[in-house]
Amino acid sequence: MQALFGTSGIRGVVDKDYYPDFYLHMGLVFGTVLKSKQMAVAGDGRTTMPILKNALISGLTATGHDVSDIGVLPTPALQYYCKNKRIPGIMVTASHNPAEYNGFKLVLSNGTDIYGREKDEVEKLYFKHNFAENSPGKKTDIKYATYDKAGRVSYDAAGRDLYVNGIARLADLATIKRAKLRVLYDCVNGSTTQTAPFILKKLGLEPVPINEKLDGTFPGHPPEPTEANIMSTIKAIREKNVDFGIVFDSDGDRSVFLSPDGRYIDGNFSIPIIAKLKLRKGDSLVVPVDTADTVPIVAEEMGLKLYLTKIGRQHVVREMMNKRAKLGGEENGGIIYAPHQYCGDGGMALALFAEAVAKQKLDELLDSVPSVSFMRDKVYTNVEFEGIRRKMLRHAHTDTDEMDGLKMRLSKDSWVMVRKSGTEPVYRIYAQAGSREGVERLVSSYRRELFGR
Repeated sequence: MQALFGTSGIRGVVDKDYYPDFYLHMGLVFGTVLKSKQMAVAGDGRTTMPILKNALISGLTATGHDVSDIGVLPTPALQYYCKNKRIPGIMVTASHNPAEYNGFKLVLSNGTDIYGREKDEVEKLYFKHNFAENSPGKKTDIKYATYDKAGRVSYDAAGRDLYVNGIARLADLATIKRAKLRVLYDCVNGSTTQTAPFILKKLGLEPVPINEKLDGTFPGHPPEPTEANIMSTIKAIREKNVDFGIVFDSDGDRSVFLSPDGRYIDGNFSIPIIAKLKLRKGDSLVVPVDTADTVPIVAEEMGLKLYLTKIGRQHVVREMMNKRAKLGGEENGGIIYAPHQYCGDGGMALALFAEAVAKQKLDELLDSVPSVSFMRDKVYTNVEFEGIRRKMLRHAHTDTDEMDGLKMRLSKDSWVMVRKSGTEPVYRIYAQAGSREGVERLVSSYRRELFGR
């Protein structure tokens, strides 16, 4: 069957991959497949968000759904709203993709984006129905509502406080406030501009903002918080007197941290730090296969049950639910804390990290995590994976893992992995080595050999 969904919803370049009529059609399809009378919608502040959201709401109301528009909020805020209201929702976002992208993420009434049947039904109906032939009296698979059953739109501003208070309830506020931490936060001009200041205030953190104004063109730096993308923030934090920094992505489902001297702290280091804070011997921890060795080493030291999955939030969440794991996450900064909700949540990650730093100095926390260097890169291309795989396997290696793409261990502390992206025409390269220079050489050599770049 043809596919619309990637690893995290439907995304494309607006007015190139998809045109406005597509977003209306998707609203009609979502409205036909989803049975709940009430639905929620939010957006992440991209310049094209009104195009998608208005078309989406038109489709939903035309199929008889009442829509709660909760405004510009992070994806996890919509997920928390859906979970608490027990209604499905749709997030207008392209997450970390560049500004020209936008799309939809479907949220179920339990607050997760772990959909199987719903995804299949949406894709089947979209490709089956010929929207160009819609006409009065013609048989249609779309469940249009009559005029007296058309849905209504309401605006609910309570989503922000519901989400912020939910995070605060799970934090050790007394300890955090007593530490009087000063925190640089970078909203990348995205949707966390609407929530991060309130989370910091609730936690008793002194805020030092960067890129805190909503702007869907992302003028501060690109919306994906990779180390290369946030060099301006890394430079800025070295000039500030802060205890740590946090950088969100544009829709707030992931975050990375910075030390006062500008050290980049992604999920490979924040997950072990949070695990030491919140997990105990025998607890379960779930991460994808591209995670650095920092996590399995700490998991073994703590006596945790570690489970590896394919790359993609939905795989981690599904395994967390199956194993009743309290904590999971991805190297890109998507921290999932089950007592809060089963989704990546940069706001919750901020609270957990602040609590850890309030209880122990950041330098000591970082020293407690094994010292390895991790790097990821991407190459825009549509070449076939099998050719890439054959080239990789020519190199000497100790073992391989083909759960998702190909991960090849080269020595005790070094490995390389290549995988085709599910959200854009990109190959991602992941690598680990014992030093920064070593991992840079590794990525550079494999990029050059595999892709000629």
